[in-house]
Amino acid sequence: MPLKWFLLAILLAFDGLFLAAVIAKYRETRRARLWIATPGTIKASASQARRVKRASGSGRPVIEDSEIRNFAAVRYEFRANGRTFSGSRISLADDLGNHQVAEKLRRYPVGASVTVFHDRDRPDACVLERDMPGRAFEVAILAGVLVGICGVLFALVSGGVVSGPGRLAPKRDHAPAALFAAALGLCAAWIGFALHRRGAATRAWPATTGEIMSSAVEGVRIRFTFNPFRYFGAGRVFRPRTIYTYRVAGVAYESDRTSFGAQSYASFRLLADRGAARFEPGQPVAVFYDPARPEQAVLIRGAPGLFVVWLAAAGLFAIAAGLAGLV
Repeated sequence: MPLKWFLLAILLAFDGLFLAAVIAKYRETRRARLWIATPGTIKASASQARRVKRASGSGRPVIEDSEIRNFAAVRYEFRANGRTFSGSRISLADDLGNHQVAEKLRRYPVGASVTVFHDRDRPDACVLERDMPGRAFEVAILAGVLVGICGVLFALVSGGVVSGPGRLAPKRDHAPAALFAAALGLCAAWIGFALHRRGAATRAWPATTGEIMSSAVEGVRIRFTFNPFRYFGAGRVFRPRTIYTYRVAGVAYESDRTSFGAQSYASFRLLADRGAARFEPGQPVAVFYDPARPEQAVLIRGAPGLFVVWLAAAGLFAIAAGLAGLV
């Protein structure tokens, strides 16, 4: 299979999965409009820190890492079909963490009377908010369609079906790979600019006193692959993880983000020991937090190590230029 069609198939497959998830969520919201409204009571309301898995990096290799995020843990009770049920889901929207934690806790304090929406046949399927925010579905579907259109145009242009950047490259046979590398370079540059902006914003964030809970080196799994659906090898790399707690406006938070710079990984544990040794358990520290979103916090202002992202972007652009025969 030609490279351009292989890349297009990968893009459209992920785009199709995204659109399918959006449509499934839309159907769930439509069904929830028929759910029964019944009175309930908030029994517990507190912030809760959870470790969430995430994959660092795109393409190959992939690092299976995790991070700590804060959630509003709300539990409520209500009666349906002559029985008492308990629920903890606030909204139909998926809660990824670190989003409006304090606002949700203020909205649902312990003892508050609330309206619970539940399925008539399955009362354990219940929420406190059944409406999705704004025009979320329209925006998501439009984004998915635009990604698909861009993917098709990429294949047509790189294949020479329509005139475009591919005709400007001396090595037209390498145009698909060159365009793909350039697209990855743009993504890396966008990430770099985003991290730079967030790092610069931290210099104006207020500070509060926090405490180090732990600071140690952790091993994480790294996987190597030569296609997006199958992995051909695995290993381990090491990273320092410092976990700290802090309070803002009476709400307790927990985080393991030291800064908005690039996360560093080492092949040898000894190389990661230096980062972990900077902090000791029980040590008081200054925590800088976003006043609009207190669940976002760092220990070090700025974005140290950001040059790694810039180097990656520059390298991808250089590869794209080399494949296209421009250098």
